[in-house]
Amino acid sequence: MFDYETRKEELNENYTVRELRQMCVHSYGISGVSKLRKNEIIDKILEYEARETTMTEVNFGGTSKLTSEQPKEFSTTIYVSCGASSGRFPGLVGRKVSEVSNFLEEALNIDLDSVPFVNGEEASMDYLLKQGDTVEFVKQAGRKG
Repeated sequence: MFDYETRKEELNENYTVRELRQMCVHSYGISGVSKLRKNEIIDKILEYEARETTMTEVNFGGTSKLTSEQPKEFSTTIYVSCGASSGRFPGLVGRKVSEVSNFLEEALNIDLDSVPFVNGEEASMDYLLKQGDTVEFVKQAGRKG
């Protein structure tokens, strides 16, 4: 479980503003922190870390009772892209496309009017992601970036 107050105190006492900014950019991919105050930077980090603790990668093995196959490895990591930005993100299987859009909006620069495509086909924002899905958010033509 994520202990917000303990982590906030730890970041405030153990890191300088410069170190926190570097952590945001290099470790978490959080941009736009160069002019923020220390407490604002800490809030950004805590927001990111709180989301990550709820969206962690889960791997599990299983044996099919029907075919007696050997255990297979499954992963909840989903490939997500928007324009030139992309990545593999853990913990997305079983989540709605709208949740993924909200979660990665800043990291991948996802436009609010972007249309989601799952496995190459237009999808609803209510679509629940499954193992092996790829998600791409496409900005509608004729709109400036």
